[in-house]
Amino acid sequence: MRAKKMTIAFTLLFLTATMYGQTTDTILSETKVNNAWQNTSLAILNYDGGCNNTLAIYQNWNAFALAWVNSSKNVIKYNVAGKITERLFQYWDVATNTWLNSLRIGYSYATAGAQYTEVIQYWDNISNTWLNSNKDVLNFDSLGNFVYGVFSGYSNNSWVKQSRNIDRYNADNLLTRTRLDTWQSNAWENFNKTDYQYNKDGLLEKNLGYYWDTNLQAWIISNRQLFKYLQGSSSTISYLNQSYLNQNYFNGTWVNSLRQQTSYYNGGTYKSSVLQSWDNLKWVYIYRNKEDYYSDGSAHHTYFETWNSTTNTWNDLSRSTYTHNGCILQLSITSSAADDSKAKGVSDTRNFNTSNNKNSNTGNDHSWEIPFANNVKANGNILSFDQRFGNK
Repeated sequence: MRAKKMTIAFTLLFLTATMYGQTTDTILSETKVNNAWQNTSLAILNYDGGCNNTLAIYQNWNAFALAWVNSSKNVIKYNVAGKITERLFQYWDVATNTWLNSLRIGYSYATAGAQYTEVIQYWDNISNTWLNSNKDVLNFDSLGNFVYGVFSGYSNNSWVKQSRNIDRYNADNLLTRTRLDTWQSNAWENFNKTDYQYNKDGLLEKNLGYYWDTNLQAWIISNRQLFKYLQGSSSTISYLNQSYLNQNYFNGTWVNSLRQQTSYYNGGTYKSSVLQSWDNLKWVYIYRNKEDYYSDGSAHHTYFETWNSTTNTWNDLSRSTYTHNGCILQLSITSSAADDSKAKGVSDTRNFNTSNNKNSNTGNDHSWEIPFANNVKANGNILSFDQRFGNK
């Protein structure tokens, strides 16, 4: 059984390639040790002439050998329409110095684009064959909104339903409800749901999370998220996400949990976000994320910092450095404000908490907990091990 869960991720970072040209780019990840930056991992990303990522190789730094060591590889195939048809995941076997199969995902699309299917298979080393694992069948309305999806597992040579997602929209095409059901005793049972409320400008103002109490046979409110916005500073950016507040409902009272504050460069480009947690008395800093760019707006650096409560200072934790060899890499972070609300004109809504994180084109909440370096996109297509199954 799969269920939505509260995950606290400082950011889910995606990069979108927007220029044309066959090229290779890299993402170097480092950590701060004894006041010096030390290599940790390297992502090597190959792009085709349309800036679609076709190959991603991930390496780890061997501090003893002072060399990069292969770790995992992702090979992506596309059809003539530019949609992903297969992702192949392999890992590096140090004993044989070869790439070995691990996982693959196949994608098939209905002609009208109203449905597509994802089949996940894992490699069985004993039989040397691919074996079925999971399947998603996703359905969309005439506007391209995800409306209904069924997730199944493979057992005893047949697909067995496990969960389903249902999304609803209002007359303005804004997402108003997401619901997750689980398959129990040959019937669908409620599990959790989220309701979305908007202000007069069509911006997501609040969402309310509920879980299903099987004893009471009723929806019980559990948490809410509140959003505030800044007026945008350009003709293309109407609003900017200013803050995000998460609260849990306990004994009839809303109790603070997390909050995020976001700042921007002139022109509305994302600059930094600060995440804080509530310790029952006051807000306490946790992380800070900062980003800078090349002159054309392509991503250059991302910094993650932790708060030192003794010195009351921000300390470097890690950073990522992006090369710029042809495809312009634009930073964009999936968030509940941007994706779940389909909010109009909202830009850089980067939330650390992604409990309701869904791609508006698929409505799937299939986030698997994976390394930061694997969250890379090109032309909206998810690469490597970030298996969120969106934007094919």
